[in-house]
Amino acid sequence: MSPEDFNELAKIIDENTDEANERAWNENARIFEQNRLTINKAKQYVEELKKRMRPIPGGVPASIPEINSRNGLDEILIEGDIVMTPNEARRYFQMRKEGKHRSKRQANQQNPNSTDYLWKDGLFYTLNETLTDKAREAIDSGVRFWQENTCITLTKIDDPAEAKVKPVVQFYPGGGCSSRIGRDTNPWLKKQLISIGNNCEDLPTTAHEIGHALGFIHEQTRWDRDDYISVDLSKVIANKTKNYNKYAKEVNDNYGMQYDFGSVMHYRDNSFAANKSDTVMIARNPAYQTSIGDAIGPVYGDVYEMNMLYKCYDKCQNAATQCKNEGMPNPNNCDECQCPSGFGGKDCSEREPPSHGLTCGETLEADADWKTLESKEVVGEGSNSPTSRYDPYHCTWHIKAPDQKVIEYRVTKISLPGALDPDAFCRPWCRWGGLKIKGLEKTWKPEGMKFCCAKHLNTVMTTASNLLIVQAFNNEHYTDFAVEYKISKLFGHVFAALSTLLAEDDGTNTTTNSTTSSTTSSTTSSTTSSTTSSTTPSSTSSTTSSTTSSTTPSSTSSTTPSTTSSTTSSTTPSSTSSTTSSSTSSTSPSSSSSTASSTTTTTEKPVKVQHFGKYTLVMTRMSFNDAEAYCATEGRRLAVFHNETAEDTVSRVFNVVDKDVAGIFWIGMKKAAGKESPFQWVDGSPIDYENWPKRKPKPTAKEQCVLHWEPNWSAISCARKYASVCH
Repeated sequence: MSPEDFNELAKIIDENTDEANERAWNENARIFEQNRLTINKAKQYVEELKKRMRPIPGGVPASIPEINSRNGLDEILIEGDIVMTPNEARRYFQMRKEGKHRSKRQANQQNPNSTDYLWKDGLFYTLNETLTDKAREAIDSGVRFWQENTCITLTKIDDPAEAKVKPVVQFYPGGGCSSRIGRDTNPWLKKQLISIGNNCEDLPTTAHEIGHALGFIHEQTRWDRDDYISVDLSKVIANKTKNYNKYAKEVNDNYGMQYDFGSVMHYRDNSFAANKSDTVMIARNPAYQTSIGDAIGPVYGDVYEMNMLYKCYDKCQNAATQCKNEGMPNPNNCDECQCPSGFGGKDCSEREPPSHGLTCGETLEADADWKTLESKEVVGEGSNSPTSRYDPYHCTWHIKAPDQKVIEYRVTKISLPGALDPDAFCRPWCRWGGLKIKGLEKTWKPEGMKFCCAKHLNTVMTTASNLLIVQAFNNEHYTDFAVEYKISKLFGHVFAALSTLLAEDDGTNTTTNSTTSSTTSSTTSSTTSSTTSSTTPSSTSSTTSSTTSSTTPSSTSSTTPSTTSSTTSSTTPSSTSSTTSSSTSSTSPSSSSSTASSTTTTTEKPVKVQHFGKYTLVMTRMSFNDAEAYCATEGRRLAVFHNETAEDTVSRVFNVVDKDVAGIFWIGMKKAAGKESPFQWVDGSPIDYENWPKRKPKPTAKEQCVLHWEPNWSAISCARKYASVCH
């Protein structure tokens, strides 16, 4: 663009900034009001987490938006790094104003229905002669990644006249890191620029900017962003809140890919913050907070969406290999599969192999008693100097349960060898190392949950299927860790029956996962270690350690709501060796070991719940208003029923999970005070199904709330305390 174009672009952005900022604030306020308790709860968790976080020596390198801001590029860039022409910027702001974001994730912001914005015939590029060697190496790495993992051809040329496709992309050392989205379709344009300036010379940045040029938008601007993160605009620089506007659902196709905190297109959680130490993006499930942004390169989800965008998988319709675990055929070799992280092998049925010549990792079997997977001075090189952050040491363990069983697990240790500080590894975005764990979600495609802080420890979670993936990674010394696991007793014996009931409710054939939350006001855990030799059913190691733990009945921490799964995992056992420990659990009121190290933690009185599919069964008795407030803290509402099957399903599940409930629980219906006031669902939906006994409640001037009182409904005082169901 000419200097005149840049001046005009700056003017357009300036003229639209106030309105765009206001729109972001209004939308943010609406989301906050709907989810106030959940968001505040997540904020509190994250604040506590960040207080414990240790700094990176020398500081964390500047992010893409920071680099561009320091170079004074804010006034001519959209969302921190996107280049537009004046006409494109006008359309961009006009479409945002109208609520019509004419963009697919995959295409260009101007016309999602046209493939002209894609590089159908490949992309030709040149390197500006003034680029540094470091920049050239980073560009080569970014280009090579997209070339090797997609069907897109990216061809380096010396003379632009050699290009068979126009425009020719030129990488040059501009003031920062930037690119336009998709191919510029101006027939008179010969050159399209990607800026890789100072401090932009690394793989994540070049892959990010090339991703834009190929058609990607930012992950944090997806239409469903607010289901996964909340944005604290009060922490954002005043004139930059506009950068957190998002796209509309009808024009943002992500090909069924779940939101991915680890995408190379996701900004860090402090992007555009007025104070760099502030957190702007807060994970709705706060255990994902250290997973947000700061990717070390493109991940499987990025590859999957790019190949979907360019229809690369169409090349492999007759591939002989059937990919397992949501892997997809490699468009450059259809007989081999591209695998989600944690999986490997030709068809993704095996564990992801270890890196840098390590031999660690194993496939283990869970059973009814707690076992411990523990690793000491294995994952890493033992050096105090970090290796390349973009190629960490890593090893992968698979923990399996029988079919139609699920696994309870908790991380009990993540540390540097010999470190007395429990948060020695707790660094921003887990940059020194930690664990990536998969299994909680219903899909394998997104990156796993990162654990590296003491705040992450001792929270019991439950997998969505019969497979748990534990991947240790390291950039500093060694990553030592311990993970306890067992088959979920509560859920396992009713798994098939309940999944069938819930499938009937949804009208789909799905499998559900369960998470139990039960913590009393004080928790005492005690563990005794010995060096006696034992062999667990799943261990092939000749050296194992035996660990016996004595835990109070209430030592289970609060957990994360789970999701419905339709994925069945297949894994090939491996004969690799690791150090594991078997663990037996005792429910005695106090520790029976005098030599054990004991830790006491005091927490708030918990709410006991059981998650099944889209329902949360709240076993703790409370008033209607308290039950409604609790559901809100979980981002849900009291259950609303529009057919008998759904209500009967929940009642039957409740009777299995907690017989003391006796078929009595609050549902999401009430009437306001006033004799003529009607009963209404709390979500305002129509009452197209009723389950009153033969006689409906008589009119009353008092407020009344509705119970499911097996087998019908009953209207009663809202102050009475009963179990409840969130939805």
